[in-house]
Amino acid sequence: MASNPNNPSSRLADLTSPTSRVGSSDNHSLDGILVERHQIPKGERVETVTDQHILWLWTTSLSSEYVGRGGRFVRCSKGRGAITVTPAGPQPTLHSYTNSEAISYAMNDDFVGSILSELDRQPSTEPIFRPKVQDTAIRRLMTLLLEEAQAGAPSGKLYADSLAHALAIRYVQLGERVLYERVSSAVSALPVYALKRVLERIEHSFQSEVSLASLAREAGYSRGHFLKMFRTSTGMTPHQYVIKRRIDHAQSLLKRRELSIIDVAADCGFSSQAHLTHIFREHVGVTPAQYRRIL
Repeated sequence: MASNPNNPSSRLADLTSPTSRVGSSDNHSLDGILVERHQIPKGERVETVTDQHILWLWTTSLSSEYVGRGGRFVRCSKGRGAITVTPAGPQPTLHSYTNSEAISYAMNDDFVGSILSELDRQPSTEPIFRPKVQDTAIRRLMTLLLEEAQAGAPSGKLYADSLAHALAIRYVQLGERVLYERVSSAVSALPVYALKRVLERIEHSFQSEVSLASLAREAGYSRGHFLKMFRTSTGMTPHQYVIKRRIDHAQSLLKRRELSIIDVAADCGFSSQAHLTHIFREHVGVTPAQYRRIL
């Protein structure tokens, strides 16, 4: 996610300023979502309307005021790590007294609608404008998505899809009086035939991208149901399983000394030798080169 502070093409320009964007996920395949980092100058942003559902994670403190009910300005100060929730629709006039920086996570209506349609229990209320929220899970998910985009999405589409799906569920549940209420009913495992199809699809996808949506379609379930059922069946998320199988495959190929490590990385679906080395060391405890030497 390359820095470009003079690029006015941000889809969120009306909510910040035409020259505030310093990074974006526009160049990566994140379906229905947009992750951007913004430097926002102090000043006034007049009331506007957006068709995006947006979570803002403030990476600096901010002193501001916004027009609340009755047309009166409401003073609001945010510290680093605070989250602002702005659902699609009218955005109130905002006056900021300090320069600030924020990560924005924008979701279009179709994406949010698809998430809602997959929930076992529909939220009792819709998210509303909230100037300051503290939520550790949302903060961590937004940070992981930004890190993935900044690195050029090396972990693949399935990883980004899973993060985006989890974050969207947290967003649509923000309107609840009691957040993140757990459904008490147990989650069943995937039927054997469905699990077999999914695992076979993964085995034949080492050298290509595999998405959460495509695996869910293979199983015949919605993304939300598929995630829960796959984890019940295997004890891990789809992304964790894919990484495990790619590492297993890499260990097998490293026994063939005629193959270079960069060839092993490509054959196992890693974006580079460095990416393979990083993930391999995390899971095996040594680098691929060290592993090959001790065979």
